[in-house]
Amino acid sequence: MLLIDIGNTCLKWTTGTVGEWTQQHTCFHKPIENKHELFNQLWRDLPRPTAIWVANVAGEKIAEELNNWTQQHWQLSANFVQTARKYGDIYNDYDMPEQLGIDRWLAVIAARHLHPIGQLCVIDCGTAITVDVLTQNNHYAGGLIVPGNVTMQQTLLEQTDALAGLFQQPDTLPKLLATNTTDGIRWGCSHATVGFVYYIWDRLQQDVEVTLLLTGGGVDELLPLLPCNGHYVPELVLLGLSIVAKSK
Repeated sequence: MLLIDIGNTCLKWTTGTVGEWTQQHTCFHKPIENKHELFNQLWRDLPRPTAIWVANVAGEKIAEELNNWTQQHWQLSANFVQTARKYGDIYNDYDMPEQLGIDRWLAVIAARHLHPIGQLCVIDCGTAITVDVLTQNNHYAGGLIVPGNVTMQQTLLEQTDALAGLFQQPDTLPKLLATNTTDGIRWGCSHATVGFVYYIWDRLQQDVEVTLLLTGGGVDELLPLLPCNGHYVPELVLLGLSIVAKSK
């Protein structure tokens, strides 16, 4: 099977049989206008899969383009997974379940698979940073959404005339204080993200012990700064997608 996770900026995918998956592959899709050519580059030489399962939060256009490509090359329609009110023993307490991003729902399903007992907090650091909490009795309690680290930096540069000409320097581990404006922006946004993550985790910990799981492309810079222990699972959404695919 071919599993595809289409985020706001990145596309991640893997192949394999149920329970045995290859490594996760990642590429940026956001700046690429010709999605047909992108899909050619990724999967033209891939053997025809038996099924295609997709988690998509990037809109209907890319979903349509993907489906057209899979039908043209493999005569297969992609299965787009949707958020539900319930999956197995997990209940979705969102006011309108369909509004919960499928990536967040799958990440919670995967988190419970990895940690069968206890309260869980899943934090996905991407274009946006999402927080999702699963209670001890398997109720999805809700979550939060804030701009991701890079999104904060880009917004500040775009909205501030005096900073418009600045560009990011090569990544270095943020210090507490910066001595130039570029690092001041990048490190400041990193500290803001770390503060947000730690605040939420600390508040949750006051009521019950919580297992923290982290995923997403923006985690690498945050992990060394976090004052709490978290489990980094880069393929969390694809794991959730594989679990749902297996159940189908």
